[in-house]
Parts: sequence; structure tokens; C-alpha cells
Amino acid sequence: MLTNTSGIPDQRRSGGYRGLLGRTALKPEISAAVFATSPPQVLKPIVTSKGAHLILVEEIIQPQLDDVLSYKILSDLFSAWLKEQMSGWRSWYNLAQIT
Repeated sequence: MLTNTSGIPDQRRSGGYRGLLGRTALKPEISAAVFATSPPQVLKPIVTSKGAHLILVEEIIQPQLDDVLSYKILSDLFSAWLKEQMSGWRSWYNLAQIT
């Protein structure tokens, strides 16, 4: 039996169960251990700045590229590209104002 001694009351009451989590929702050292295992498996304790973590990996669900996920990826890429373009434009505009 695994017991969560988390300081977060809701997590402690649920036995520490966090539900479905994506790779980016975890600390890098935890994510690396979780996604390198073959479920179902209890991982050896992982020590982070927040304390020691015992993790039961029940299943790793492979992502499916559907229309919603595709749109999110395209939107994120476009936003990053637009921010980069605007940054360059602002630099050019500031130089034009000086001269």
C-alpha cells in the first residue's frame, strides 16, 4: 500500500492520485522516469526539491493527432512565429524613430 504524505489536503485524501498528466505537467526528472518505464510499475523513489515521490505508473496513453490537437499545435507555432516577427519589426521601428 502506498501512502501520500503530501502537504496538499485534497491530494492526500485521494491517496495522491493526480489523474491523467501530460509530460509537461511533471518536473523534468519525474517525467523522464515515468515515460521511460513499462507500465504497470511502481517507480523507485524520486527525490526533488519538493521531497521524495513514489509513483505508480498504471498506463501511458499514446497521443492521438486529432483536429483539436492539430489546431493547438498550429496556433502555438504561429504565435511563436508572430512574436518573433513583431520583435524584429519593433527593433526596426525603434531604429527608424532614432534616425
